[in-house]
Amino acid sequence: MYSTSAETAVQQIKANDAGRREMSLSSRGIDDVQCQSIAEALKQNDTLTVLDLQSNRITAVGGEYLANALKVNTSLIELNLENNQLQDAGASLLNDVLDENHSIKALHLEMNQLSPKLLEQINNKCLLNTQPLPLKQVMPQLISNDPSVTALDLSEYANANLSCYMLADVLKHNTMLK
Repeated sequence: MYSTSAETAVQQIKANDAGRREMSLSSRGIDDVQCQSIAEALKQNDTLTVLDLQSNRITAVGGEYLANALKVNTSLIELNLENNQLQDAGASLLNDVLDENHSIKALHLEMNQLSPKLLEQINNKCLLNTQPLPLKQVMPQLISNDPSVTALDLSEYANANLSCYMLADVLKHNTMLK
């Protein structure tokens, strides 16, 4: 993974270089102002798949910039924001965008002072993004504990790449299924 400064990174992201799939900006002291520039560049990029922003100074404000970028960017599949200062306010915005952006398969948010429930929701949505489309259609109801879902027939998913661990985790929290 390439490592670079924030200013150089913005230019490289804007360049949309097909050979540049991953970028590491960990431990660069990136703050919300620099994060805004990175997020704006991400809106124009369709080649970057992995962005590592761990161990910086990104707060909920930077989380909002990134969430807005993810409404447009669908090439990014992994975003590492571990060890920043997002807290629940910033992570909630990222959680909300995962309802629309199904390309993000890994969003690393550990060490951001998040509530366990929010972190679990985000992890479930990312895990759901790794599943085949038919499973994506049924899992939101299970995750939300939808009272209209009282039975579950998975026979049509027999050949799907079903994550048993994810399903087991969702089912242990679902009180509506009989």
